[in-house]
Amino acid sequence: MLNHTKKSFRPPCWLVLSVLLLASHVSSAQWYDPDKVDHNATTIYNLANNKAQNGEYQAAIKMIEKALTIDPRYVDAYLSLAGINGEMKNYMVAVTDFEKAFSLDSIYTRDYLLPYSIDLAGCGRFSDALHAIDTFLAIPNLNDRSQKAARFRKTTYQFAVDYS
Repeated sequence: MLNHTKKSFRPPCWLVLSVLLLASHVSSAQWYDPDKVDHNATTIYNLANNKAQNGEYQAAIKMIEKALTIDPRYVDAYLSLAGINGEMKNYMVAVTDFEKAFSLDSIYTRDYLLPYSIDLAGCGRFSDALHAIDTFLAIPNLNDRSQKAARFRKTTYQFAVDYS
């Protein structure tokens, strides 16, 4: 005679932790509110932007880094660092700055996937650049100018991928 005792299913500990981590990541995908950034960090950041607009990139970087010590979750500061480093052709640093911003809030930062793709290409990471530009093009209601720029970049990244 067969024993039909019921065994309860207990998922492995790693599965439970993975689901919890995923749920916390998904629920916190967009949390960033620029209006809630520390006032002192914002003041320094605004001064840094003025420096950057005047081409004083090194001074701007130092000031933005100071703002980040005050508020390490200041997404706009990471995006500005990425922009300055990209402008200075420090592509690897720019990519790292973008990725930090993306990790903090993937929804708020999604409009920055186009310059991120450019910096990835600057690092020779054309497959990653192609993926980033495809993700950018999937954003609903992109304006015509952004779509045109993205499609142009996509053809160049695809050429580089196909050529390699």
